[in-house]
Amino acid sequence: NIQTGAQETLLGGRSDVTGFLLYDSGFAYSTCDENGNTPIYVYSYTTGETTEITQSGGSFDIANDTVYFADTSDEYRLHQVSVTGESEETLTNSAVCNIVAENGNVYYKERGEESPVVRYDLSSGTETTESEDCTTFTLLDGEDVLTASAPAAALTDSLEVPQTHVNGVATGVYKTWKQYDSRWGSLPVGNGGTMRSIGCLVTSLA
Repeated sequence: NIQTGAQETLLGGRSDVTGFLLYDSGFAYSTCDENGNTPIYVYSYTTGETTEITQSGGSFDIANDTVYFADTSDEYRLHQVSVTGESEETLTNSAVCNIVAENGNVYYKERGEESPVVRYDLSSGTETTESEDCTTFTLLDGEDVLTASAPAAALTDSLEVPQTHVNGVATGVYKTWKQYDSRWGSLPVGNGGTMRSIGCLVTSLA
């Protein structure tokens, strides 16, 4: 609690949490189990209970009490499910990664080193290609898509946001960004994750 300085452990000291995202009534988080699976759960502040969303999660985001995730058991297709674990639905036939849910849309990159960024309109169910053949993308001001075609393995080379990248070294105001900041939230981290979903360590180092 920022006002009082009080702290509370919410997940019983679990050491296997690989990433988490806040929403109004709680947070979603992913883990890595002994079989190499990456389950996704939602913790509710109201009830103090944890709901399993999927046993086979990849990249994920949460918006408007809905979790959007790449289902690794379904060829990484985009799925959505409520934070209570109900009404799961498959949204795309494409294999996806780098998921960002924003303003009634879900943005994702199709899996592959050089592949398009697609915007899925949740109200109409239509898909629009925003950019062709990029390795990573991020959202600026919640709607403008900024893409990069740098090698995906070089995180700093992907941070090509104005006034934050000089001579190959990330500099400037990125030090004030939160893990879920839209300016780097969709950048790839690890195996199918993003800064927004599993970038807590990178954020701490920044």
